[in-house]
Amino acid sequence: MKILSFDIESCNGNSKEASLCSFGYCLTDENFNILEQKDIIVNPASKKFTLLNFKGNKGIKLAYEEKVFRSAPTFDLIYQEIKDLFDKADLVVGFSIINDLNYLNSACKHYNKENFNFEFIDVQYIYSLYKGEQKALDKLMHDLNKDFVFHESDEDARAAILVLQDICKNLVVDLQGLLSYYKIVKGKNTNQGYYSSYSLVQMLGRKGLQPTSKLTKHLFGVHLLKQKKQPSGKLSKKSFHFSKKLSYTNIRFSRSLISCIYEQGGTYTTNLEDCKIFVIANKEKLKNSELEFSLNHKEKVMELDDFLAMLGQFKMQTFNDEKAIIKYFSKKPN
Repeated sequence: MKILSFDIESCNGNSKEASLCSFGYCLTDENFNILEQKDIIVNPASKKFTLLNFKGNKGIKLAYEEKVFRSAPTFDLIYQEIKDLFDKADLVVGFSIINDLNYLNSACKHYNKENFNFEFIDVQYIYSLYKGEQKALDKLMHDLNKDFVFHESDEDARAAILVLQDICKNLVVDLQGLLSYYKIVKGKNTNQGYYSSYSLVQMLGRKGLQPTSKLTKHLFGVHLLKQKKQPSGKLSKKSFHFSKKLSYTNIRFSRSLISCIYEQGGTYTTNLEDCKIFVIANKEKLKNSELEFSLNHKEKVMELDDFLAMLGQFKMQTFNDEKAIIKYFSKKPN
């Protein structure tokens, strides 16, 4: 198995134009032994070449002077060399890789070249699963007591490998074991764009990890679309709305509540102003529009315990979200 770690530097930080000025890579085997390492310098198509402010004391300082980049070949001339690297790799990795994908694909577009096709994982994302926090690459190299040249692309690519290797070492797994541990679904870069990599363990809320708020809201909305009102029941003609806290803190619980509402002839509305009963968590301190509504419509506000008493029998349901999650991440590529 060959692993290709790559990193890109931009001459001005604009990912919407062909600002790519270096493509650095580190090719390893499955045990992270380095087979090749190189920094390919590129003359960017972008005219603007600055990453520092006018005082020269803020922003990114690249590893080489502008004249070094301007004397290098343009991206179209080294396209095949880079394509060969992706073609022989079994897996591509990067650190905060989405930025690099945008730079890479913008350069391809500028020169009317097809995007490179490969599967990838993001080392920064995996580190956040492992440690519960995000750190910059230079901070991680300091933590690991490793020397490297920051913003020299091939060194950044090597640093990503070192972080990945350290995670595997601490979890006592190989790379495949690490991907299985977090149920990593690899991202894909295609000619149409890219699909992001993600962890099914995280998105399913397992191992103490929390899914993203966007996904949580999506699953909540998908559940609403599936509900069918019963023709009669003790909640007939009653419409409900939950506070954001009650809706999204535990969507297994909130979705179970919604199913119970529909089973008893009631409905749920996503519009706060349209509800007959606004359900909030016990002793919840509301903010903004929810607070304003509760002050103006006190008679409509009901705390969770009272709501559960109204429901009577309530059963927590189980949900198989895996298919919905995979479909969510397989939508139109970026």
